[in-house]
Amino acid sequence: MIEIPERRGVDENHKDIRDLILSTEAPKDKAMLLILLKISDNLEDNTALTLGTKTAFESHEEKEQKMLAKATGAWWVLSGLMVMIIAVFAFWAKSGLEDFKILSKTVQEHAISISDLRKDVHTLQERNLIHDESRKDYETRGR
Repeated sequence: MIEIPERRGVDENHKDIRDLILSTEAPKDKAMLLILLKISDNLEDNTALTLGTKTAFESHEEKEQKMLAKATGAWWVLSGLMVMIIAVFAFWAKSGLEDFKILSKTVQEHAISISDLRKDVHTLQERNLIHDESRKDYETRGR
């Protein structure tokens, strides 16, 4: 007698093929039905594997979508942070540039004032309106 493997979750077609194998007397028909049973088993295994692969792929795809969403969120946060840092730096640079302009103008004004005072002192010295002590004191401080 031919052994027919038992399967869990056998569908109606599988059961029908097994019943035909048991009821058929001709060896050629039994061989054909056994081949048909084997094909049916392989198709069921293939279907189960395909469904398992589909489930695994969907799970993987869901995880990938979550990671992509996190990465996109992180990108937006970093972009916003960079914009804020650039804005603060630009404000700081503008403020420093304005301060530099003010200081530069003040230094120029003082340099002009000192130059004018030296010219006045020199003119007075030439006219001998400044006493010798003041002249020595002026010369020791440097021009």
